[in-house]
Amino acid sequence: MPHRKPARLFTALIGTVSACVISQSVAAQTAIKPTVMVMPSRMFMKEKGVCTPVTIDGQPRDNCDYQKLLTEDKDFAMIVASVASAFQERGYPIRSLEAALATMSREATQRLANQKVEQTNTDLLLRAAQPDLAIEVKSEMSSVMGQKKITLILDGIDVYVDEQVATKSMTSNPSASLTTSELSKAVVVAMMPDIESKLMSHFQRMATEGRRVKLRVEIAAAAGLADGMESEVKVDGQDIPLGIYTTMLAEKMAVNKQFQPGPSGDTFVAFNSFNIPFAETPRLFLFKVVQQFKKDTGLNAKASSGAGLGDLLILIDAPVAK
Repeated sequence: MPHRKPARLFTALIGTVSACVISQSVAAQTAIKPTVMVMPSRMFMKEKGVCTPVTIDGQPRDNCDYQKLLTEDKDFAMIVASVASAFQERGYPIRSLEAALATMSREATQRLANQKVEQTNTDLLLRAAQPDLAIEVKSEMSSVMGQKKITLILDGIDVYVDEQVATKSMTSNPSASLTTSELSKAVVVAMMPDIESKLMSHFQRMATEGRRVKLRVEIAAAAGLADGMESEVKVDGQDIPLGIYTTMLAEKMAVNKQFQPGPSGDTFVAFNSFNIPFAETPRLFLFKVVQQFKKDTGLNAKASSGAGLGDLLILIDAPVAK
């Protein structure tokens, strides 16, 4: 049968091509998923009594001891690990909580040496890991007649603006045979389709519309601008109040002109939300904005950052000749 070999060869080639396409598709799906760090819920830690109140940049914050909670509550530590494992099995790149805690510990020690609290442990933890999203975990365990059950609450957090973008809660069936780790893993797997849909919807918007950060432009006393944000700067031959120019710059630099003005005062202008290119790090984007600002206004400015991962600051500190 002379034609069978080509037919078999054709079938084999189609099978090989199909396998390659499927493999590439799976790889592509994995590649576009957000980086995730699974961590204890701040509300849960506050309930457990491992947080202390602090004031940072004039705002009340909770400074929570992650290491204390995870060391003292072994069951909860296993639950956090189970949630991370479930997300990893779904193809999400995981930022290690343990590695971030080690880095945070070194930063916290240095901070204590300076005797100044400028960031909470949560800020330090997220800055060390720099995930796209955080999954905050809260759990409740109960036992009836030798059978235990677990209620899990998972909150998806956009860490750059500290905003909840997904939430899901579920309670397991009672079990006398499953371990805490196995029981929590089963609950997470059952929750996954719903919370994953919400997380991916937000992440896809982030990838197309830009990553949201917070931006603040502030005048230092050394700048010598007596009229503050009402001081006029010459831009393209026109005298423009600095505050108005700052908004014009935001419109020019924000992805698709997407930004949300925040509070403003005599010496500052803030943006509660400011979309930056997803492919750029906040640090690189801020460098570009500062360079454009200096070029347009002739004022000297420098890039800095606030407490949070997505808190960006442009500090105008001295005038320079154009």
